[in-house]
Amino acid sequence: VLYSEVPKSCYFNISVQLNANIARILPKFGKQSKTMNLYSAPAWLRILYPKGIYWQLPAKGKEVFLTFDDGPIPEVTPLVISILNKYKVKATFFCVGENIEKYPEIFELLTQNGHVVGNHTYHHVKGWKTKYPAYIDEVEQCQKLVKSRFFRPPYGQITRKIARKLSK
Repeated sequence: VLYSEVPKSCYFNISVQLNANIARILPKFGKQSKTMNLYSAPAWLRILYPKGIYWQLPAKGKEVFLTFDDGPIPEVTPLVISILNKYKVKATFFCVGENIEKYPEIFELLTQNGHVVGNHTYHHVKGWKTKYPAYIDEVEQCQKLVKSRFFRPPYGQITRKIARKLSK
């Protein structure tokens, strides 16, 4: 996940505070971790990418970061919003620009319900197969709709050159 200089005040916005209801439905994990992994990647890979990419964020007690990709779509997104609302949980939705234009009312539901939205490119393109200028155009096209500082590359694929550009 790319976060360009995420201030600590944003951690709450992208985290889910576990209340009593949620704590009951989650399995119990052994010892508590001090960080929340955003993406599991080998250490050598993390070293190769610029500092603007965050692989972990500090955890504050019992918290989970819930994220959803590829929406908004009518078959799934309203149901997910309903379930999250039932438990008073917030999540981050990485949205595809094309879907935002197809279903603007569903995208609006995300923000109206207090969820964070992020950029997931306009057409959900593969970072390793899309040429640099086209990929940057995809991100910028989606950014006009999402207006978010958060970005997640589709399929987890991103080149170092693109990552450097987006982390600025």
